[in-house]
Amino acid sequence: MCPLRPILHPLFALCLFLFYTACGGGGGGTPASDTTSEAVSAAALDDTVTDETLLADDFLDDLAADGAVYAASVSAASVAGGAVADEVVAMAAEGEAVEPVAWGRRRIDPPERTITIDQQGDVAHVTVATQITGELWVDTTDDGVRNPGSKPFAHTLHRSATYQRSGGGWHLTAISPTDMPLADTTRQNVHIERVTASHAAGVIAEITDPTLELAVDDLPTLRVGDTIVVSAQVAHDPGSEWTPDTFVYLHHDGRRDRMLDDGLNGDEHAGDGIYSHLYTLSNQVGRHFAVVDALDSATLQNETDDDYAAHGWGIPYRVAGGTTGGDEAEVRALVESEGWLRPLTPMDRLNVAGGETSSGDTALLPEHWGRRQAGEHTRTVTVEIAGGVADVTIHTRWLGRLYVDTSFDDHLNPGVKPTDETAVHHLRYVKVGGSWRLDALSLGAIDLTEAANQTVAITAITLQRGQGTPYEITDPQEFYPVGDGLFTVAVGEQVTVTATVENTTTSGLTPPTFLFLHAGHDRQRMVDDGTHGDALAGDGVFTAVFTVGPARGHQRLVVDGLDSLTLQNEFDDDYNANRWVAPYRVARPSVVDHLPFKPHHGKNH
Repeated sequence: MCPLRPILHPLFALCLFLFYTACGGGGGGTPASDTTSEAVSAAALDDTVTDETLLADDFLDDLAADGAVYAASVSAASVAGGAVADEVVAMAAEGEAVEPVAWGRRRIDPPERTITIDQQGDVAHVTVATQITGELWVDTTDDGVRNPGSKPFAHTLHRSATYQRSGGGWHLTAISPTDMPLADTTRQNVHIERVTASHAAGVIAEITDPTLELAVDDLPTLRVGDTIVVSAQVAHDPGSEWTPDTFVYLHHDGRRDRMLDDGLNGDEHAGDGIYSHLYTLSNQVGRHFAVVDALDSATLQNETDDDYAAHGWGIPYRVAGGTTGGDEAEVRALVESEGWLRPLTPMDRLNVAGGETSSGDTALLPEHWGRRQAGEHTRTVTVEIAGGVADVTIHTRWLGRLYVDTSFDDHLNPGVKPTDETAVHHLRYVKVGGSWRLDALSLGAIDLTEAANQTVAITAITLQRGQGTPYEITDPQEFYPVGDGLFTVAVGEQVTVTATVENTTTSGLTPPTFLFLHAGHDRQRMVDDGTHGDALAGDGVFTAVFTVGPARGHQRLVVDGLDSLTLQNEFDDDYNANRWVAPYRVARPSVVDHLPFKPHHGKNH
């Protein structure tokens, strides 16, 4: 096993003062006199901030094909226009606001994230401002057809955090809630003023100022099975024509529930402007966010007016383990908060047109396609500890839907087919200074849960920085050191990704497999035609080139192989795919050449 590498020379820790942003490198870059240890420290801090679960940007994104969330009882076939008999809106009195048949948000563009880090010695103060834009989809008609209208939305997410360097790494010590006002504050007519959470032992959190940081050790701590009441005091500017003037929701455990001010379900007093929801905690061990989401009622009374108004607060909390104690409990908690294990769905976007074909091809890309997660995932974690090393194997089963639109009618009206996949990851933690730290990980492989149905198998991928030495991965189970063994590239550089794949299908389609690259929130087809960076047409090596975006730290790209037959129809239960998830590191250009990058090709360490 490789020993841990030193992170920072102690003399440097006395006086380093850095300001920089994730969108471009900040104040002039690193001087030529910087030492390797200084570069390692700066990159390690970037990595830690990027990986932090509590700084993720996956808020306000509802998991549905068109954004609008319908009841779970609605059949998948109704996506294309089937009956929705159980979705009926009662006639409302004049001025009475009612919930639409369905509604939900979908981000359209990747978040624009700006991270500012003020490092002073062994303490780093971090602020994060994220611009999120997208569409609010609203279906107000009970006409038996899923046909929502849409209106634009734009939020700015504000967070802050404090990190402390100790034991050879950077560790989160405090974090603020997330404040999510409108990007255009002149339209802000809904205001969250206070959020409290309580259970049988009393109040466990009361937030009145989302800019104040909470010590990580003092975060609201819950256990699976606890019954929780979350309450939010919400104000609306005068002048609304609707009653109620605000709809309030709680996003938690992968769900979205209505909060009410009716004196029931944990709400103490009806009509006092405090909305509440009572539920039983089902989240897994680790760090999480619950989001209180207040919308102007007028926003949900029509499908297309440009009248979106909302305010959100994200409240950090943690879920403690059960009876398992000691080292294993700490490792399992780290696994549940591990950034490498986050869902990949934000990379898959339906609004990417297809239809391209090559001479002689009999398989055609659909007009639109994409995956979305459906419901919660099921995770099985095995931990083996020997001395100061913990080897962890994670099997994560994802149930989802593949949406396919083959109509080419300039409308987004996909059919849907179920997906059932299991991702396998291997992580290795080492104990340093009394705490467990992630030391190495394997490539993530995502296969069909029913292995007998899978004919697609990726066999190798390579990543190449410019004209540098290709970084080859042939076994998704091999370990790669997180510190200096990951493929490392600078912001703004081009990366060439190649892949080989086998498919034992008998469909007779040409090509038998479509290969795609998901990187930086974009998806592009990988080609074997001698163009777009491909070295030689027809050699079975598929290629795509992407430019590394502004976000630094640990990132992932996905090589995605789908059986061509899967994309030729909208409803057949024939989903067949294999994906490899490759971790890599993005650093500032002035830092990359000082990092001690030592790839361990094909070797466990």
